[in-house]
Amino acid sequence: MVTRAPLAKLVLFSVTLLPWSARADEGKAVTDKEISSTVDSHVADLKACMKDHGSATGKVVVEFTIQPDGHVSDSKVGQHSSNPSLDQCIAGNFKHWSFPKPRGGKLWVSAYPITFSVPKEAPKGSLAQDDIVKTIETHLPEHAKVAELADALDSGSSGRNPLGVRPPSFAPA
Repeated sequence: MVTRAPLAKLVLFSVTLLPWSARADEGKAVTDKEISSTVDSHVADLKACMKDHGSATGKVVVEFTIQPDGHVSDSKVGQHSSNPSLDQCIAGNFKHWSFPKPRGGKLWVSAYPITFSVPKEAPKGSLAQDDIVKTIETHLPEHAKVAELADALDSGSSGRNPLGVRPPSFAPA
């Protein structure tokens, strides 16, 4: 006996799930919450697909069948987003995941929509603190060498810089 499950929802990057009701899940072989939880645990796989195939807009719906042992035997794209190769990668990932075993030992057919949203952009001219720290750390050894050279030149004969040059970042204020 094959039973069709209702849709659950994930908005990638915002990772917003539709609220579920325990009452709506009563009697199901696999609940919406169990399916959402399994998909949530594999968000890294979905992001890897996006890294390999690019981003998308719209929604992809993955239709899949959960075997009595919890493994997925079939997954396919039921509705495409703006990027069919990304959709195929995502549907292919479902085949490698294990879901909870359906109660009653039945096959469980489900569909899971993933809505792609555009990440919010930072205001122009602003950098995240992590980006600033990363940039400074990347260039820190370079600056440290320049500072050592400037100090070595300053400690030359009569305490003067024989070249009369200091790096701009170390010039007196």
